[in-house]
Amino acid sequence: MYVQGLGHFSSIEPKAKLTLKKAFQADTRKENFPVTDTVEISSTGSTRTALLEQIRQKIKTGFYNSESVLEDLSHGFANSMGQGL
Repeated sequence: MYVQGLGHFSSIEPKAKLTLKKAFQADTRKENFPVTDTVEISSTGSTRTALLEQIRQKIKTGFYNSESVLEDLSHGFANSMGQGL
């Protein structure tokens, strides 16, 4: 490759060659243990599913559009903006 600039002319030739290292040899001194994988299923998954189903039912029945919910939300928004009712 030739590198040229203002008054700089030089040539770069690769001098180093890559050589392969010795083949990887497994360390036979280590003991081989059988690989076992275990799974513990927590109960939070089923609880979360039940909660999501309750929320779906409330959405279907219009619970979140009721006057009491809208009033609670409006009070919460007003309080967060420092305009408590």
